[in-house]
Parts: sequence; C-alpha cells; structure tokens
Amino acid sequence: MYLAKSDFIRSLSCKSSMWFSKYQPEKLSPLSESDSGRIEQGNLFESLVRSRFPEGVLVDGYSDKAAEETQNAIDQNADCLFQATAIAKRCLAKADILERVKDSDSWNLFEVKSSTRVKAEHILDAAFQTWVFEQSGFRISQIYLILVDNTYQLQGEIDISKISKIEEITNKVRDQYDRLESDIKSALDVLTNPSPPEVSQYPCGLKPDQCQSGFHCYPELPVENIFTIPRINFNRARELYNGGVVSIHDYEEITQLSPTQKGYVEAVQSGKPQIDCDAIQLFLDRLEYPLSFLDYESASPAVPAYTGYRPYSQVVFQYSLHVIREPGSHLEHYEYLDSGDRDPALDLSRSLRKNLPSSGSVLVWNESFEKTRNREMGEHLPEYHDFYERLNDRVIDLMRIVSEGHYLDPGFLGRSSIKSVLPVLVPQMSYNNLEINNGGLASLRWLELLNETNSQKAAQIRQHLLEYCKLDTLAMVELFHVFTAIACKDNF
Repeated sequence: MYLAKSDFIRSLSCKSSMWFSKYQPEKLSPLSESDSGRIEQGNLFESLVRSRFPEGVLVDGYSDKAAEETQNAIDQNADCLFQATAIAKRCLAKADILERVKDSDSWNLFEVKSSTRVKAEHILDAAFQTWVFEQSGFRISQIYLILVDNTYQLQGEIDISKISKIEEITNKVRDQYDRLESDIKSALDVLTNPSPPEVSQYPCGLKPDQCQSGFHCYPELPVENIFTIPRINFNRARELYNGGVVSIHDYEEITQLSPTQKGYVEAVQSGKPQIDCDAIQLFLDRLEYPLSFLDYESASPAVPAYTGYRPYSQVVFQYSLHVIREPGSHLEHYEYLDSGDRDPALDLSRSLRKNLPSSGSVLVWNESFEKTRNREMGEHLPEYHDFYERLNDRVIDLMRIVSEGHYLDPGFLGRSSIKSVLPVLVPQMSYNNLEINNGGLASLRWLELLNETNSQKAAQIRQHLLEYCKLDTLAMVELFHVFTAIACKDNF
C-alpha cells in the first residue's frame, strides 16, 4: 500500500482519519455537500487549465500501471504530461502537470488548485509531489501553482489565460524539505500499522463534528458534550475534555462563560429551555406588518457561467417568500427558480420586486447571507440598486432570538441553524424526507441542472429545489408562531 499525496495531507491534520480512510473507509463520516462541490469545481478548473498546455498527454490508470504509462509516454518523447505518476519509498505522487524544460532532461511541476491564493497546505502538497518525483529519479527544476484569478470578470467566452494565474513556489517548497521526510515517515508508520493510532499519540486538531474520524478521536462522546457550548474556544474545550470534563453535566465553571454560553449550560444541566420572554417580546415588537419571510439559494462556481461575474461570485438562482399581510391573515407563498440558461439576476429581481410587499418587516434566518446577496445583486443590476437597499433596511434576523440567547434549548446542541432549531420547536416539520435538505446540496444540484440534458431528471431536480427552499421560509413562519406564543405566556 502506497502513501499518496491525499493520504499525506490528511495525516498532517488527523492521522486517525488517514488510517481509517485506507483500512475502514465505511466508518468515516461522509464528505459534506460543500466539500463535494469544491472537489467538483476543482476538477472543472483543472480540466480548463489543461488547455494552456495543448501538447499535454493524459496518463491513464493508477498506481504501478500509471507509473509505467508515465515512463512509456516519456520514452515516446512526450514533453508534457497530465497526471504523471511517480513511485518511490512507498510513496506515490500524481502531478497535475509535468512539463519538460526545453532542451534538457529536467522537468517543471505544476499543481492546479481552485483557490485564489497560495495556502500553506498547497506548499506541503507540492513538496510531497516534488520529493516523490525526485526520489524516483526525476530532475525537478521549477515548481508552480496554477490558481484561480478572482479579478477576472467573464465577458463572452472563458479566457483560460486570464482566469488562471501561475505562481512559482520553488523556494517555498525546498524550504519544507527539512520537515518533509520526518512527516512522511510519521505518516507511513501509521499507514503500515494494522491498528489505528492511539488518540493520545496524535491529538486531533479538529472538533468532534468536524473530523471524519471523530468517533475514534472522541470515543463514546455524549451528545451533550463540552464541545457543543456555543463559540467555546477549542483549546479550552480540549483541555476540559482531557481533564475528564466530557459531558456538560460535569461542567462547573459557569461564571467563566458568556451569558449565552451560561444559558445553554444551564439549559442542559436543568433539562429545561432557558427563555427570556421579555427579550423575545422586545424583538417581536420591532416587527411591522405585512411580514415577509424570505430565503435565497445561491451557488458560487469557480468558473463563472454568466457575463459580468467573477470566479466564486455568488449567483442567486432561487427564492422562496411567505407573506402574512396582517395578524391572522391567510399565509401567501411566492417562489422563483431560474432555468439556468442565462444570468438569473434580472428575472429573479423582477419576480421578487413584484411579489414582495413594499412595506413591513422582512424576516430571514442569518441576515448576513441575505443582506450580502441583496447588496451584490444591487451592484450587479444598477436599476435595482435602490430596491435592494430599501429591502436591506427592512431585514430582521429571526435567528437572533436563538443566537443571542433569548431561547436556549438543550436540543439545539449549542447551534442556532434553522436545521437544529426546527426539529426541537416544531417536531412535526422535518428536512429529513427531502431529496435536497441543505444549502450546500441545493447549490450542487443547481450547478448540475445547468448541464442536465435529461428533461425528466431536470424536472425532478427543479421540484426538489422548490420543496427545499419553500420549507426554509415555512419553517421561519412556524418558528415565528412558536416565539410569539412563548412571549405571550406570562407563566411560561
């Protein structure tokens, strides 16, 4: 079994995760939809970058076969290879692009990253690649990263020479060699061990719900654990955990916490929600009818699909809007989902301006997202600038009732997302039965929809997107009713 680049990079943050990925991958928690989306965007960007190297030859296969095919291509005088493979000292590297230096026997190595800037992990990534190639006999001259240039703005067809930028990192890579071999040896020691590493030997640097092998790094962790305290410092939580304070029921240093943290701990320890009815009432008193409950879905492709957008610009492709004209009135619903065949901003804005009441409060969940999208759409469409500015002046964040600690329930597990709050306060409503049940997946499916040629499958995706976004705003309506009822109960 070889140590691949992905294994090596994974080992630097969590060796347990690396071991399980090789021996018991079924135990690892799956990648999030956001992570999957980033991988797909990275693959798309890499395929575009290859057009900068028209003489490139793609190496097929993996492992020993790919290394053999690499050598065969070189023997046939190939001067540029995609996915060239080298194996040395139980390590395997696949270079995104390997280009021969003209009239020499040395090579330049390029790694393609769908990032807009050089990161420390990119240097280590390229260092591993370079080390393996050199250990296998290649002479590597210069090392480069090819990154996304987010100053590029699409006008017509994609210009790959402008959307990508090349940065030399040779010296930065060479500077890593002193630590590289010891890091590789450490990873190989774990990889060749038939048993997973002891947690105490390689402390996990991620929270339990962030690490794919959290089940191993934090065995038998109770649901109401110390890491669920809102915004708790990770190092402090880890220190408490190592000291035996695992469950919140064991936590005693309440005076050191912020009011929201303290309220959550007290809620868990008492088994009862901590509710500030006066604060909730003050929040509700700010609201003006008609009440509009608004939610957007957006995508941020690395390669822009529409004129005027830059890499990773947010494209709002959908909204759901529920409206209560006055207390007790019929609940109205409006929605828009773009077809994907052109920039959705204009048609979406027309629809929203038509359906959104011109006065009253606009409730959202996590206002920073909707307000930022409003500002961006107003900049993108100058004729709608004033509309979106006025809309932002009316936005009120319903999530604040939870995030500011006015309602803290043990069941929230320290979170304030609508996915965490809704099943506790409105248990009859659930995202679990939806085909699309989170924003990351919605973004991913819409990007798929742009290239979907099967009309039946496209219709299914559209229906699932509509169901998901509609539930987001309907959930806010129901939570609003819950908070209203709570504030009105003098004896709650």
